Amino acid sequence: MKCLRFYWRARKFLRKWDPSEIQAMLGILREGDVAFDVGCHKGGWLYWMRRAVGPTGQVHAFEPQPELAKYVQEIVHAFKWRNVFIHTCALGSEPGQQGLHVPDSTGATSASASLVADVASSESNHPPTIHQIELTTLDRFIEDQGLERVDFIKIDVEGFELETLTGAQETLASLRPAIMVECEQRHLDPQDLSLNQVFKAIQKHGYTGHFFPNATQTPIEAFDPETHQNQSGNRFWDRPNYANNFLFRPAP
Repeated sequence: MKCLRFYWRARKFLRKWDPSEIQAMLGILREGDVAFDVGCHKGGWLYWMRRAVGPTGQVHAFEPQPELAKYVQEIVHAFKWRNVFIHTCALGSEPGQQGLHVPDSTGATSASASLVADVASSESNHPPTIHQIELTTLDRFIEDQGLERVDFIKIDVEGFELETLTGAQETLASLRPAIMVECEQRHLDPQDLSLNQVFKAIQKHGYTGHFFPNATQTPIEAFDPETHQNQSGNRFWDRPNYANNFLFRPAP
């Protein structure tokens, strides 16, 4: 039953929640590729990554919430995926430890858990539960694992995007993977950061960007935060024109 629920959740990501983005990823990944899922949560993207790279590829998933990491590891074991690896840590700009803020007073898991305290606090009326978690950098992880290729990285880290990308600069410069990063100005505001700073951390390595308003892949030069991340009204994130996923690919 657990595997069936996992599968139907993955289907929702493909058909309802992130259809254009996952289709774009599936157009990039090939048999034997290496993919990273940074901020795996319950594995909605993980299923499609594993399907795309096949048994000869690899998927490395990072989920710092221990209960979620355990859940996804159980799914991996049930499916007998020998090339999917779950890492109970986060990726940042340098190795160490940091507080993960979970916006629920009971300490339950949350899709809005963040390494940025103000981001988590904005998602709940209750004070967040804080867990001390391990951090490494993407560059160091790749070196430690001896990986010679990384083909695709999905990043969903609730306001910690720039820190994650800062620790991945060698990888972007040398291995040049495609990157899908979820990023919202409302999560950057408490840090006095902008979307443009996040974009430039990737673009400076010769990447071109796209986003997905109305399920249409559009050059990032057309992105307007006032239009495509307007926060007025209830459930603004569900509007067709709201865009928070950005695809970057290395220029030829």
